[in-house]
Parts: sequence; structure tokens; C-alpha cells
Amino acid sequence: MANKYRAEIIALEIMPDHVHVLVEVDPQLGIHRLVK
Repeated sequence: MANKYRAEIIALEIMPDHVHVLVEVDPQLGIHRLVK
């Protein structure tokens, strides 16, 4: 998914009830499209 949207996952932390993701994304794309 990250390759498709020209994004790089910097850090990922998985918790029992949620996830933390630090992502660098192309500003032309917009984070809302990646999260969708």
C-alpha cells in the first residue's frame, strides 16, 4: 500500500487495541487518501 501511494512507513507500533503509524507521504497525495 505504501508503495502504491509513494509513502514511507517510518515507525509502526501495534498495541492490543490500536496502532501507531508514523508515515512520510507525498504532500501532493494527501494523508486522507493513504488512510482511506
